[in-house]
Amino acid sequence: MSYNGSGIPIQLSYRYRGIKSRHNICLSYTKSKLSPSTSLSYGQHSMEHYHINLKYGYHRYFTSFLKNKVKLFLGGTWNNNLSGRKHFYYRNQSEISGDAVSSLDLSILSEFKMSEKNRIIDEISIPIIAFVLRPGYSGKFPVSTELTSIHRFIRFKNQLSYERSLSPFFNIRFKYNFIYYQYPAPQKIKLGMDHFSIEILFKFGGK
Repeated sequence: MSYNGSGIPIQLSYRYRGIKSRHNICLSYTKSKLSPSTSLSYGQHSMEHYHINLKYGYHRYFTSFLKNKVKLFLGGTWNNNLSGRKHFYYRNQSEISGDAVSSLDLSILSEFKMSEKNRIIDEISIPIIAFVLRPGYSGKFPVSTELTSIHRFIRFKNQLSYERSLSPFFNIRFKYNFIYYQYPAPQKIKLGMDHFSIEILFKFGGK
């Protein structure tokens, strides 16, 4: 079943941009109100989705193209996701489920410097190894845990952003995030999320 809805993300992040390296620490929280994309004949059904993500990423310069306008960095991220879902059914019935994933990901970061004040940044990551905590066969607690890899746990994450300098101390960033993951057992789950955000960045040192 697919759901549509909206939420307001809250995010705190810190980035370090060195000559040959990139560091990124990010903590985000999103609460969304969702409803099925199709009407159900047996009554109303809605869902509240809570998502927390804590990420640390490190990338090292690999190569460049187009006279250093495009730079490619290789590295990894430590991703921690906590996802909680509360389903509301007809006759005031409800059900709680969720899952948590901590993973080490292979990551590729690319930067396209359009001008001194404008750049496009894209980051793609996939997990190499992951610790997964998830519901059992009933979809409820107690949960099962598993240390797994890409053959059992699949996740694709893409973060695309456009950044523009407003002043020596502030940037504005338009960011699109897309996450898709799935695991087959004990309960097959497929989850896709995307969101768009506008962020104001403070630059330490005014660079």
